[in-house]
Amino acid sequence: MLTLVVCTLGRTTQLERLLRSLKTQTDTRFQVLVVDQNPAGYLDEALAAGAGLALTRIKSPPGVSRARNIGLQQVTTPLVAFPDDDCWYPPGLVADVIARFDKDPATAVLTGRTVDAMLRESVSPHLGHSQPLSRRSAFHAGNTSAFFARTEAVRSVGGFDETLGVGASTIFGSGEETEFLLKCLKHGLQVRYERDLLVHHDQVVRDEAKVASYAVGFGRVCRMHALGGYLAPRLARAALKSMALLATGDAVAARTRWRWIRGSLHGYFTEPLRRDVRSQ
Repeated sequence: MLTLVVCTLGRTTQLERLLRSLKTQTDTRFQVLVVDQNPAGYLDEALAAGAGLALTRIKSPPGVSRARNIGLQQVTTPLVAFPDDDCWYPPGLVADVIARFDKDPATAVLTGRTVDAMLRESVSPHLGHSQPLSRRSAFHAGNTSAFFARTEAVRSVGGFDETLGVGASTIFGSGEETEFLLKCLKHGLQVRYERDLLVHHDQVVRDEAKVASYAVGFGRVCRMHALGGYLAPRLARAALKSMALLATGDAVAARTRWRWIRGSLHGYFTEPLRRDVRSQ
């Protein structure tokens, strides 16, 4: 049995799409927990699209990591997932996930790929083949929409770090998903990336401001997990690429990479203020 913890803020059409996709699942051994961060009544019409599903709604303050942890506290099933409100599931996904966990009891977390409607990779870079994760490969193991885990494993590592991610009261606007995987590895849990495990998600447009925000979170995660040796060569490659782009006249792309470099360094060397840290 699987619980889908769907944290949602400011979206209705996309949430309806996700709920409709869940109604097409070939395996109905799942329930939906909507963690609502919106004003009262905002989701009432959208949730009607989930009629017939085993669906519960709870409220949460803003902050994606906080909302996931609040949802996690309510989960009673052996398996849990954290789909974004703007992703959607192919019809056989729930059956596939449950079968994979049944086949390999040692696996604590499975990660897959996000692809758009045309099956092009979306949201983030992905590893080229299925493999057990390491500290370095965790940065290319997909995103939270395609994370599936044993509930007790997620609880054993403390869930998601609430100082990271969209809506956190810090400057670290991303990184919570990779930090979660790194934390699982640190605790000795078996985490595996499965390239053929697919979740749908539209392409994400990243402007310079969003790139900078994500970079700060990336730098912070590298600092938290003593990955300066991983960060340094990535910064060097980005600097070289930026100079090459500038030489070809692509000043916008060159500037974006420099913003990523600056953001990563800022995140690595900045400690969150005590008032910014939310207890888990």
